[in-house]
Amino acid sequence: MATQIQWRRGNTAQTATFTGAVAEITVDTDKKTIVVHDGTTAGGIPLARESYLTSNAAIAQGAYDKANSANVLAQASFDFANTANIKVDSAYTFANTANIKVDSAYAFANIANIKVDSAYAFANIANIKVDAAFTKANAANVLAQASFDFANTANIKVDSVYAFANIANIKVDAAFTKANAANVLAQAAFDKANTANTTADASFAKANAANVLAQSAFVRANNSLNVQSGGSVTGDITVTGNLTVVGQTVYANTSTVVIADNILTLNAAIDQASAPTVNAGIEIDRGSSANVSILWNETSDTWTFTNDGSTYLQIADAARLNSSFALANTANTTADAGFAKANSANVIAQAAFDKANTANTTADASFTKANSANVLAQLAFDKANTDATSITASAGIYGNATIIPVVTLIANGRVSAITNTAIQSGSTSQPGILQLNDTITSTSTTQAATANAALTAYQLASADAVSFAIALG
Repeated sequence: MATQIQWRRGNTAQTATFTGAVAEITVDTDKKTIVVHDGTTAGGIPLARESYLTSNAAIAQGAYDKANSANVLAQASFDFANTANIKVDSAYTFANTANIKVDSAYAFANIANIKVDSAYAFANIANIKVDAAFTKANAANVLAQASFDFANTANIKVDSVYAFANIANIKVDAAFTKANAANVLAQAAFDKANTANTTADASFAKANAANVLAQSAFVRANNSLNVQSGGSVTGDITVTGNLTVVGQTVYANTSTVVIADNILTLNAAIDQASAPTVNAGIEIDRGSSANVSILWNETSDTWTFTNDGSTYLQIADAARLNSSFALANTANTTADAGFAKANSANVIAQAAFDKANTANTTADASFTKANSANVLAQLAFDKANTDATSITASAGIYGNATIIPVVTLIANGRVSAITNTAIQSGSTSQPGILQLNDTITSTSTTQAATANAALTAYQLASADAVSFAIALG
């Protein structure tokens, strides 16, 4: 029968309280494993069984595979999130480009609006100038019309005065004719009286009587008009010679005055060698109202007239009327030019408005497209935000040497949560991570012997076996 070597042994509790010598080997009968001692560590250092190493390796490999899978999932999640982010960036770029175009369209519309405002301002200024020109032209026209009315009124009044003067002239002619006829009769009477006086030279008394009779005949011939004291003529008088009246007033109480002369001369008593100093004209008595007149003004050498007896207005002549007409015509021409410019400005303003309206329509379309792009970008952002960032996870580091990151996926591979799960420690009662121990005297049930510890134990065991064999001889 072959020689057997039996090591000191004990259960796990006994082993835990035993401190073996350096390089001493004992057996843990519960764990069914060799325990290597170092002379100081109670319980020594148990070596891992092959089944434990294999199991631990499988667990470690599973943990690695899970970690690797988790890393792959995390990488996929990152790629998905990165792709979503790229799409969001693209959507943002597109929306930003659309926004820039909208801003550009708005700028163009704003510039068009400014130009429309400018055109409107120019048109408004032109309109103001046209209004001013129209006002001036209208004022000139009013003045011209007033001048024409005054001139027309004056002309009517002159015609009336001329008619009155003509009537007066006719009546004066009639009076002159009658006075002349009376003068003829008087002359005949005088001739007869003179003849009688000549014939009656011999007898003064008879001549005197004849003179009295002649005087009586003369009085009767003049309708009882006394040439010394005056009187009333009840019949017609015809004066065949000139009629000169020396007195203060000539009053004709007649309804019709007819004068054959076509020119009435006023202020005829002026010395023909003297310069004129007195105004002259025709005055119309208006009873309780102020008298009106047409007056030649010697100071200004102009015809004037008054409608209130105190304020005299100059009667416009043809030159002044022509000047007023020329001014009014010039103003009208200017107004026409202003109207043409205003109309041209209005056409330009309308064109600018049409362009601005077109630009506004384009801007509206751009805004609609940009708004649509913004809606799409918002949807993309929402999806990207939901898919990549709306998860139950805090900022930090996931996964390390002892922690496995757990990633929870929902529909379409979207990440909903990430958590850390610690890898459990391996022991005789559960699989997990085992810490390596390089000593041969450890009695730990949660640590595994390193290859170096196993080699040391083997060498010691071999040396003891040789020594034991030698000792056995």
